[in-house]
Amino acid sequence: ILKETLSAAQTISDPDDKARALARLSKYLPQEKQEQLLHQAIQTASLITDEYQKAETLILLYPLLISKPDLLTEYFKTVQNITDSWSKSKALRLRSESRKTI
Repeated sequence: ILKETLSAAQTISDPDDKARALARLSKYLPQEKQEQLLHQAIQTASLITDEYQKAETLILLYPLLISKPDLLTEYFKTVQNITDSWSKSKALRLRSESRKTI
């Protein structure tokens, strides 16, 4: 069933929904596959055009990336592309209300 669920997640067209789905599913995969899926989730989140929503989605990815230095680097590169200062500070976890989990 996980294979079918992953396949369905890949077909989601909305980048916000897709990034969140991939991140949630990554928890159920072996380490290597998990990192591939999280990498894809970050890339997908970078396609979100609304910067506030992009920050919200990235915040939800962050706890899954803490022990993965390469993915954290990719995360912070994506955050640096956010031009709205409020959204960027939120994605950098400088705002207290950003302590959510996926």
